Amino acid sequence: MGGTLALCAESQVEIRLLCMSNGESGTDRRGLQASGAELGKVRAEELRASCSALGIFDLHTLGFPDGELTYADLRPFIGLHLREFSPQVILTLGTDGVYGHIDHLATTGAVSRLSKTPNTRVLHTAFEPGLFAPLHKRLKRWRPTMIGPNVRRNQLGTPRSQVALQVNIETVRQKKLNAINAHSTQLENNDPYSFLLPNLIESLLKEEYYSLA
Repeated sequence: MGGTLALCAESQVEIRLLCMSNGESGTDRRGLQASGAELGKVRAEELRASCSALGIFDLHTLGFPDGELTYADLRPFIGLHLREFSPQVILTLGTDGVYGHIDHLATTGAVSRLSKTPNTRVLHTAFEPGLFAPLHKRLKRWRPTMIGPNVRRNQLGTPRSQVALQVNIETVRQKKLNAINAHSTQLENNDPYSFLLPNLIESLLKEEYYSLA
């Protein structure tokens, strides 16, 4: 999906998930659906099922064109949700866009510009340096317009010294796999371990890391 962020309110641990686009410019790895509006509808339903597996039911898809968030002003729409929901914590992707995806970069940039209040903390997902370098290389070869022009492969990831929060998630390992498994169009043979890159998912099922904006 184009770009996501979770707004977390401390009262009763409420979570609201915002998704900027429906991922219609992606590829159906099953080979069943061509890129376009219909794929976007399928992926929106997959996201809803994935959220359900995680116990998140307050989902808002904003419907911006996939791959074009760089040209959209996301701030009024994100700002509206920030004012309405008043989160204490915002979870979003890293400033490297994980693997340099332009929609990820645009979303994170918009959030960073809006969330400069003392009562809101922004946490960026943090991954080992180089973990997503193969995906950056693959996407730059086949879909170069989807990679931010200023993101270099050797800049991807977050050094452990910059990690502010480390969370053991082994107790919810199956729940995370169920959430990944809901994204059928992004899997091979309905195997959640095939998501994005070979051997990637296993490394993401024990601990999660976050850096503080």
